[in-house]
Amino acid sequence: TENEELQPGIRKVLVVREILESNNVRCLLLEPSNNPEEIRQLTGRDMNLVAVDWFGFDYAASKTGYRDFMLGVTESISGCLQ
Repeated sequence: TENEELQPGIRKVLVVREILESNNVRCLLLEPSNNPEEIRQLTGRDMNLVAVDWFGFDYAASKTGYRDFMLGVTESISGCLQ
């Protein structure tokens, strides 16, 4: 949901499940703060769930920091799609 403090209603959960099913989604990219077990329960599907550090908080500011960050994002997405 837009507000992380609120839980989605059953109607919203059913709509999301239908979208995932009809599009044969097998990979979801999560923010590190998302709880994978809660997401699994909400989706009702067995799929790859991968946390991605979209803001690069886990990477030090260095000469290769941006490259390392982009490589990390790329590897996360690639791993999720495997």
